[in-house]
Amino acid sequence: MVDAKLPAVGARAELTGGTAAPATVAPSSEPRVERLAIVANMVIVPLCFATGRLSADLVQLYGVQTLGLTPAQVGTALGLLVLSVPAQLLAVRLPRRLGFRRTMRFGYAGVLLLLVALAAVPELDRWGTAAVFAAFVAVLLAIEVAISVSWGVAWHPWMRTLVSPDRRPRFVARMQFATQILNVVLLLGFGLLAGAVVDRTEYRILLGVLAVLLVVSITTLGRMPHTPAPAGTHPQALGELRAAAVGLVADGPLRRLSVIFLLDTVLVTPLLAIYAVLHLGIPAGTVAVILGVRGLAAPISLLGWSRVAHRLGAYRLIVYTMAGTVLTRLLWVFVPTTEGAASGASIACFAVIVVGSAVCAAGYGNANLTTWYDAVPDRHSRAMFTLRDVIASSKLQLYSAAGGGVLVATATLGAAAYGPIHIDAYKLLMLAGVPVAVAIAMLSRRAQAEGPSR
Repeated sequence: MVDAKLPAVGARAELTGGTAAPATVAPSSEPRVERLAIVANMVIVPLCFATGRLSADLVQLYGVQTLGLTPAQVGTALGLLVLSVPAQLLAVRLPRRLGFRRTMRFGYAGVLLLLVALAAVPELDRWGTAAVFAAFVAVLLAIEVAISVSWGVAWHPWMRTLVSPDRRPRFVARMQFATQILNVVLLLGFGLLAGAVVDRTEYRILLGVLAVLLVVSITTLGRMPHTPAPAGTHPQALGELRAAAVGLVADGPLRRLSVIFLLDTVLVTPLLAIYAVLHLGIPAGTVAVILGVRGLAAPISLLGWSRVAHRLGAYRLIVYTMAGTVLTRLLWVFVPTTEGAASGASIACFAVIVVGSAVCAAGYGNANLTTWYDAVPDRHSRAMFTLRDVIASSKLQLYSAAGGGVLVATATLGAAAYGPIHIDAYKLLMLAGVPVAVAIAMLSRRAQAEGPSR
C-alpha cells in the first residue's frame, strides 16, 4: 500500500519450515508493466464501495436514503450476492481459454454497462418498493458476477505471473496504496457533495466517475502484455478446484492461512454506514468523509507496518495488528448512542474507532495477502486464488445479511447505558470480534514458532 522498497516477507521454504519445493519462477517484471497494472487495478476498491462486493459503504446509503429500503433489505441484498459463487467457480478456467488480459477486459466492460442500470434503479419507484428492491438485487448480483468471473479469477494469478517473487511485496504495497488513495479522493468528494442525505443525482455522479475510470482501466489493460494462463492439471474446472481444495487442507501453511482467513470474518463491520447514519445520527456526508480519512490512514500506516514486517515477519505483524484490533473493538462501548442528531462526541469517537480499525486492518491485510502469494504453489495458483476470493466474498456477503438483522434488533431493543458505557446489539457484534482477534493472534504465534516467515 505504500511506494517503498518493501522486503520479501517470506519465501515458500521459510513458510513451510522445510525444503523449498521446485516451482516455476515468474519472469522478471518491468517497472512499466507494474505501473500499468497499478493503473488498471485502481478502480476496483471504489467500485466495491459503490456497488457491493467486499466493501459496500456507499451502496448502503444509496439503498436506505435514495431507494427507501430498510437496513434488513439492504443486508439481504448484499447477502444474496453469494449467489454469484457458482459462476465464479465455473469460471476458474476462463483465463486459460481467453487469457488473463481478455478475461479482465470483458468483465470490466460488463460492469461498465451495469453501472448504467444501477443508476436507473430509482426510476422504478413508480411501481413500488418491491420493484425497486428486486431491481436493486438483480443489478448488484449481475455486477458481482461480472467482477467475480473476471477480476476474481484472473487478477492475482496474472500478477503472480507478471511480477517476480523478489518484487511482489513492493508491488502489492504500491498497488494497494494507489487504489486506496483513489478511493479516498472519491469518498471525500462524495462526502462534500452528499451533505446529510445521499440523493440519486449525487450517486449518479459517482457512478459516472467510476464509468470513466473503468474506461481508463480497460484501455490500460489493452497495453499490458498478453500472458496466457498456465495449463491446469485437470481437464475440468471442478476437478481443478477439487485438487486445489485438497491442497489447501493438506499443506500446513495454507491450511493455517485458510483457518485465519475464515475466522477474520467476525472482524469486519457489516453495514457500518447504515449504523452510523440511522443509529448514531451522523450525516451521510460526514460518514463519507470519515470513510475517506479511514482510506487515507490505511496506506500511510503501511510505512510503519512495512518496517515491522521486515524486522519481525508477517506472522508477528498479524499478532501486532490483532492486539490493536482488540483495543479498537473495546472502544465501541464508549461511543454515545444519541437520539436524533449525533453529538460531537459521537462523531469523534466513531471517527477514532473507524480510523484505528483501518490502520490495524491495513497491516493485517498486507501481511495476509503477501503470505498467500508466497505459499500458493504454481500448479494451483488460479484455482487457489479463486477459492480465496470466493471465500472472501461469500463470508462477507452472508455477514452483511446477518448485519441487517442485527440492525433491526438494535432498533427494536434500543441501547442500554451504564455511565460512559453504551451497549446495543450492533456493539455486541463488534465485541464478538475480541475473542476472534485473540484466537487469530494465537494461531499466528504458533505458525511463527513452527516455521517463522522470516
